[in-house]
Amino acid sequence: MIRDITYWNQWEEDLQRRTPVDIEQNFRLMDAMYQEARQLGIHERLNPLDGLEAIILYAKAINVPSPTRPAV
Repeated sequence: MIRDITYWNQWEEDLQRRTPVDIEQNFRLMDAMYQEARQLGIHERLNPLDGLEAIILYAKAINVPSPTRPAV
C-alpha cells in the first residue's frame, strides 16, 4: 500500500527522467505483445470492417453537439 502518494508520484517522474529511452527494447516489447495477441486470436478478424457499425453508433452518441456559449 502506498502511503505517501506525492512522494510516489515524484519518484515515478524522477525515474522516467533518469531512464534513457531504449527504442530497440520498445520495439521488442511491441512485437512480443503483438505475437501474444495473435496467439490469443485477437487480431484474426476475417473482415477488418467487422464491428464498424457499433463504433460509428458509439461515436455519434458521445459526440453530441452542445449549444454555443456567448463570448465573455
